[in-house]
Amino acid sequence: MESAILHGKLERHEEALHILVHELADFPAAEDYCLWRSEGRDPPARQRLFHLLLAMYLGPGPSAPELAVAAVDLLNRHAAEFDAARVLQLLPGTWSVQLLCPFLTGAVRDSVHARRTTQVAVGLAKSENLIYKYDKVRAQPSRARRVI
Repeated sequence: MESAILHGKLERHEEALHILVHELADFPAAEDYCLWRSEGRDPPARQRLFHLLLAMYLGPGPSAPELAVAAVDLLNRHAAEFDAARVLQLLPGTWSVQLLCPFLTGAVRDSVHARRTTQVAVGLAKSENLIYKYDKVRAQPSRARRVI
């Protein structure tokens, strides 16, 4: 465990996660590591760590059932931390949709939320633009305005 912490402080995340996942088989500690090392960082850095852990679970080598369970648990618990398109490329084709239902629901919810947030921001920008144009027209002298 100490060597995993040391690797983490040296920003060697792959080595730290390898120790936690393959040598110690401590999956909750691996998730905690991702949370700990991404604390206070931008969302892409957090996403990279969680994707690295998922790739560690699903990577080549001896495929143990406990690694598959850990991968599903990771996805279902931290759906917001993943890029759904990248995850779907990593997952084995034999996994059922029902198994990943919480992850997929969270991913769709996040996507819809992002789209709606963008639509609201665009609507606000358009309304501010209209207010600006209205104020600009009102500030012009009356002779410069066209009467139709």
